[in-house]
Amino acid sequence: MKKIGFGIIFIIAGSSGIFVLRGTKSTGWLIAVGVILIVWGIIEMVINAKTKENIAEEIASGKKSDETPISETPKPTGESDKGARATVYVYRISAHAGSLNPHYIDCDGTTVANLSNGSYAILQVPEGQHIFKTSASSSSITLDIKPGEKYFIKSGIKGLIKSLFETVLVGEGERDILSLKRIPNESININFRVDE
Repeated sequence: MKKIGFGIIFIIAGSSGIFVLRGTKSTGWLIAVGVILIVWGIIEMVINAKTKENIAEEIASGKKSDETPISETPKPTGESDKGARATVYVYRISAHAGSLNPHYIDCDGTTVANLSNGSYAILQVPEGQHIFKTSASSSSITLDIKPGEKYFIKSGIKGLIKSLFETVLVGEGERDILSLKRIPNESININFRVDE
């Protein structure tokens, strides 16, 4: 939406004849940049809407695209297959501030994933108390993990400099990840991966 808004402002400013695109001294180029921003914003909206629609259909049907029921907790892989586990969704909201910075997620001192801007990871975490931290914040979250449960941790930069690292309710987390990109399973620490 921001791109569309800026595009409209650029077109209006260029059409007024008072403002020009810096370095070109041309109102036409300012209008052209405005049109490009609007088209780019519309394309992003269409892609995001289709992604949200597909994920919403999967959740509603209780099936993933590979026909695996969503309600089944995925089995962990790796060395620590023993014990009951819960599913923890850790996600990084999309923001311009700090978007290129690495965003490492740690569980009990072990790095489990690096979240890019606007992405999420699905982790399988053993039962018990665990401390989650992020490289983007000095705060930590302690979760008392119960087997078979779902947990959501929201992370990112809010505004220009305020870091965000908090647990959210399942419904809010499920809505938030609809517009985010899932990081590949192979990018997650082997002891926390889901078996798909």
